[in-house]
Amino acid sequence: MIRMSLAAILLVLSALPVPAQDASIDCSNAITQAAMDKCASRQYWLADAQLNTVYKQVRATMQAKDRQALLQAQRAWVRSRDRECAVSGMAADGGTMQPLLIISCMTQRTTDRTAELEKLLPPSGK
Repeated sequence: MIRMSLAAILLVLSALPVPAQDASIDCSNAITQAAMDKCASRQYWLADAQLNTVYKQVRATMQAKDRQALLQAQRAWVRSRDRECAVSGMAADGGTMQPLLIISCMTQRTTDRTAELEKLLPPSGK
């Protein structure tokens, strides 16, 4: 089997449409691999947008020294998420399902990270 590098997988994922680009697909009835990939991509982009919103909210509540620590932690988390999800895709190494496994992992880890960051918001900031 051909091994797909993380860079190649991320390239595939970046080529998938963002939610507004292809509303014609019924994600509740996606049966082709391409449709499933596009639907998973929608979920990821929504999760990523929510993460970015919460990250900015958390950052706005912090002092400068804490913002730098948050930035470093977030960058480390992104690298860790990407590596972990590349490994999760190895179950279908080189197969057409590999990108779906990876983006599903990325969506779940991104949603989890959003929940972690939300805990850093002051009660009135949620």
